[in-house]
Order: sequence, then structure tokens, then C-alpha cells
Amino acid sequence: MLAEILKTNPVEHLGFKVTLKNLSITIDKFSFKGVVDKVENLSPTDLSLVLKSGSQTWTFKCDKHENQLTFGGDLCTKDLDLDVLFTLCFNNIQYPWLEMRLEMTQLEEVTQWSSYFSGHEKLLPNVNLGRLAKHILNSAEIIYAVKPTNKFNIFCERVKSIDFVVRMAQLRRHGHFPAIIKEEDGVVLASRLVSAWNVLLIQDAGQRLLVFQGVSSCDAVFIPGMNTLIIVCHITQQQILQCLRELGRTPEFFQIVRPRKFLGYLVGHSRPYHCNYDSLLALQHIREEGELLPEDALYSKNDEAFIDLGSGLGLKQKHQCKSKGSINNMTEAESGYLLKLGSWFWCFQKPDARSLEHANNVDQSLRQFANTNSIIANSGALDFMEECQPLLWVGITGQKRYWLEQIEGTVNILNTLYEHYPKIGVIFDGWTPPLSSSNYHRSEARKDSDIINKIIKNLTFRNHGRFGIIAGQPMLEKIRVGMSVDLFMANYTTGSVNVARICQKPGVGHMSRKMANHKSQHIHHYTREIDMLLVQDQDDSQALAGYINYSLPWQAIYNQLINILDDLDIKSSIPIEPLAIPVQP
Repeated sequence: MLAEILKTNPVEHLGFKVTLKNLSITIDKFSFKGVVDKVENLSPTDLSLVLKSGSQTWTFKCDKHENQLTFGGDLCTKDLDLDVLFTLCFNNIQYPWLEMRLEMTQLEEVTQWSSYFSGHEKLLPNVNLGRLAKHILNSAEIIYAVKPTNKFNIFCERVKSIDFVVRMAQLRRHGHFPAIIKEEDGVVLASRLVSAWNVLLIQDAGQRLLVFQGVSSCDAVFIPGMNTLIIVCHITQQQILQCLRELGRTPEFFQIVRPRKFLGYLVGHSRPYHCNYDSLLALQHIREEGELLPEDALYSKNDEAFIDLGSGLGLKQKHQCKSKGSINNMTEAESGYLLKLGSWFWCFQKPDARSLEHANNVDQSLRQFANTNSIIANSGALDFMEECQPLLWVGITGQKRYWLEQIEGTVNILNTLYEHYPKIGVIFDGWTPPLSSSNYHRSEARKDSDIINKIIKNLTFRNHGRFGIIAGQPMLEKIRVGMSVDLFMANYTTGSVNVARICQKPGVGHMSRKMANHKSQHIHHYTREIDMLLVQDQDDSQALAGYINYSLPWQAIYNQLINILDDLDIKSSIPIEPLAIPVQP
């Protein structure tokens, strides 16, 4: 840490909350910004901040922005002593708030690092980046693209657009990257796969900077020479720190000065959602804009490809899957770089209409590919299931955000449906591995298979029913099976992407209340939802929406299924009526 916070005194008893949002320290400048919340009855003149260090004192007034007061300023670092005290002056009474101690011994090394990247030093300083990385990041000003300040606001607006990836693809012809600091585009010097990101080294407006490509073609930008970190999406400061420490093991990466040549695109993601939405739709976008030429190579890391995109999308080029080490060796041996394709699908809390068009085009291609290349279908194994009516897809989740009663609830639904539809067939879905599977993916698939076996064991028609299990099967096979089912019941999120989005089948999607606030992240065509008044989230208010498990009565899913069966004109053998839903506590 370039600054250690020694003590923070609570001030909530004054009727408001104060947070130090930004702290940036260089050898020349000490910058900070604070935010005061719960200020309905406060005016900017009621509160000020007094900063004391050594024998000097500075006072900073507050400004009002919407429902917050803000304060901040810049000081010359050389004017500060080691100890710094922040005091709040409220109604002319001073309240000590925060005590800080500067670590000046680290500041010189951080400054040397920054000077190298801003072109003031010719040689990379002989510093231990692994040890220094945390100090470097903690001293940086952090800008969030979703709420940009005046600095970098033009870039922040451009990077959130789905057209950013097209602009990046267009510039590959010249070895450039979209402008970040000023209006002139940057020059790509190199790329390297680090952790889960493709890190680009770019020369832009006299600065060497790092672009982190993961979910999108620009998840973050770190500009050491300007002591600035721009976070766009899907990456944390801790993950950037991890990348810097890993890059510190290969310092020669930072010393590349001669621009390298474009070798191809990287596509995919280890998480199926980001692969099928952010990356795959970006690939389709540049393809439709004429920026995927036959000579443009297409690569994926082994664990980031779920379907052969060369064949699946009818591309001219082969889809090549390689290990991270092999890709890094290739870019080094051929003095080239790769660009990761990704657009932030859910950037503005709703997708761009063009992304929906791209998804439709991709999904149509994938259905066509699955229809002619499925091993399961070509072997005749699917014929037996296709004789069933109805053929129901049941999505099972054994990892996270699952329906707590999915075993007993699914048993009750299937047993009750069988009483009215004795020719019913059931396809059980679960974990989807990448093309290059591993022990981890096989283990996760077994978790889902264990749940499926428990369900089948308790079915009244288990000895003469028709069941198919596709948990652990490749995405291609799941799409082909999904094309044959009549309807589905599954988790509304990624667990239903193959059947609900790609195959466009009708069904019932269930999810937590918290996830319902984010449901527009997912494309559904004919999916019915469960009334959120019937859903109870597992009590964990701090967990992210994607990790919340939930409870709901199985009768709610059953009633929606029989409504869909009626719409499909699939007749029951005996009259069927909706079930009463138990009163929720």
C-alpha cells in the first residue's frame, strides 16, 4: 500500500455516511474523492473536509450531485508529511474521520514504473512487479465506464457500444486499436494470454497501456503512466492484480517496442453464457460487417469452445482450439498478436436490438448444423424418444442458482403428468462441457447425473418409461435433441439456453426473485415464467443474483406445463385440471 489507513471513525451518528471513493498517489500528486450519502436535509455549506498533515491544513468544500455530496482535491505529495488526517467539519464542529500513513519508500519504485510506461524512462526499471503490483493498482485512479467522468468519457461511451468490436476488427488491418486517450488510434505491440484474459500491450498517445480482453473486447484498460485504471465490465481490481503479477514473471512482454502482426481472432469463454452471448454474437457481428475474411484465423482456448464454430456457422476458416501455453508460444514465435472478440450483451440493462438479430442468425446456423451432424440422431438413438408424446425436456442444476425442491418437485410433476399422458418421454439435461472436456467437467456432469438418477428412481413409471439423459453431452447434441422435444421445464438462465433460445421451444423457466431483476440478460422466445409471489429466495442478501437458490411449489410449474400442452394441442388420456397451489408462508 502506498497509503495505509490506520483508523476510521464512524460518523453515522451525525445522520449521514461518508466513503472514500478514490485515492491516487504519485510522487508528484496526492488526489482523493469522497462521497457523502443520506444527505436529504444537508446542503453543501453544512459540511466540509479538513485535511491536516504536519504543520499544514487544507479545507475542501462539498458539491451536491443528485442525492449525494462529494468532496475531493489534489495536493502536491511533497507538501505532505507521512501522517495525514481527514476531519469532517459539520455545523462548525470538527469530527476526526480517517487517519492515514503514507508509505514513501514504495512511491519511488511505483514512479519509476509509471515513468517507463509514459516514455520518460528508456529501460524497464529493475523492480519486483509481483510485489509492487498491489501498490501500483492501489495508487491508481479508478474510472468506471458505466459512470464515466469527464476524463475518458468519449472512450467510455464508445467501448460500451456493440460497434466497438467492429471498429477493433477494422483496425486490425493496420495493426491499430481504437483510440483510448485521444482521438488517434493506438498501435498494438503484443498480446499474451494471462489468467482468463487476453492482455494487449498498446502504444497510445505516447503512453504504453494494457487492455484486458475477456468477456468483451475491452473489459478494462490500465494506463500506468497516467496512474489510471478504467474498468468496463466483468473484471475486478483483484483480477487485474492477479494478471499483473503473472505478467511480472515475463518482464520481456513489457519491453516489446516493435509492433507485431495480427495473427487471428480469439473467440469463446469458459462460461457458456458469456460464450453464447458476448463472444459468439460479436463474432457474428463482425462477420455480417465483412470483417471476418477467409484468411483471418479463428482460435479458442481449449476450455472456451463449446461447438465447432467453423463447421457450425459455415465459416471458410477452421476453428482451432489450443491450450493457453500453445497460443502464447505461437504469438511469440510468429511475432504476432490475437484479438479477443466480445461485446457486452447486457450493457445498458437490455440488449441492443441488433444483438437479437445476430442471435437469431447464429441460432439458425447452429440448428442446421446440429440437424445434419448429430451423432445421437444419426445413430437412430433419438427415434425411440421421438415416438413419445409429449417429449419433455427437464433441466437439472446441481451447481448454483438451483430450485431447492428440484428432486421431489420434479418427481411429483412427472408422476402427475404420466397419469394424464402415459406416452410421455423425458429428456434430462444438465452440465454442458466444452469441446475439450476435463476431469472437472466430468465431475460436474456426474453431480447432475446423480440428481437425475434420484428422480428416476422415484418415478412410478421408471420401469417402462422412456428417458434420455444428455447431462455431460456436447452442445451440438443438446441442440439436436432440443429440436425434437415438445416443451421444457428448466432454470430460466443459462440452463435453458439450448432449448429455449437456440431451439426456440415453449416451456417453463423458473428462477430466484433476485435473478428476475436481470432476466433480460437471456433470450427467450416462448417461455412462461412463475409468478414471483410464489418464489422464496434462500436467505443470502449479500450473494450475487447468479448464486441465489430458491424455493417454489411444484404445482406452479405443473400448471404452466399443462397450459402449454393445451396450446400445443397434445391431448391428455383423461381430463386434466390445474392443481391448487399451497399457501406460501
